[in-house]
Amino acid sequence: MRRRGSVKGLLIAFVVCLPVAWLFVQLTLDVPVRSVKAVAAANDHYGERGTVTVTHRKVVNDSSGRKRHCHGEFRPRGGGTVVPDVRVRMSGDCTVGRTLDARLLRQDDSWLIPQKDPVAYAGSGAGEAITVGVFIGLFCLIVGAPFVAAAVGIPVLVVAELWHRRRGLAEPQLPSPQPPSSQPPSPPTPTPTPTSTPPDDLTP
Repeated sequence: MRRRGSVKGLLIAFVVCLPVAWLFVQLTLDVPVRSVKAVAAANDHYGERGTVTVTHRKVVNDSSGRKRHCHGEFRPRGGGTVVPDVRVRMSGDCTVGRTLDARLLRQDDSWLIPQKDPVAYAGSGAGEAITVGVFIGLFCLIVGAPFVAAAVGIPVLVVAELWHRRRGLAEPQLPSPQPPSSQPPSPPTPTPTPTSTPPDDLTP
């Protein structure tokens, strides 16, 4: 027998799980999916085709310390607007004026982890993308998957619960059978057998 508060409890759980599930879905799109695109671009399988020319180096400070990043201009294959100041992921020296075939991944305006600068992959950058993508991907799978499953499955459970309730109200209510008595049945009352009275002894 279903409890009356089961639908309310499911809705409360849905309200709790939905924002957490959305957070993990966005995190998956921002890191593991973006990492897969980066690996594909580094291996010349994804991204906008063109050439990149190194123009300068830029010093950046991040959590791992001070680094020098190579930057340049990207020219799309077949013409188009030149994209300035793109980060270049390349092997070898970052020599100004060096031109390489590359794949461009444009900036991503995600609200969680945006990619602010476009990146041109010229045969390098896959290793870091694989490491970050696998680590964050496993984290999202282990921690976030239950919330995503709950956010998807709870509405189905609510619909099923309401459907069963509606069917229960529509079906005629049959009288419930009486439970058997715990007392043993009384033995039948014996029927008295009529006895014939012998006639009085008549003497003349």
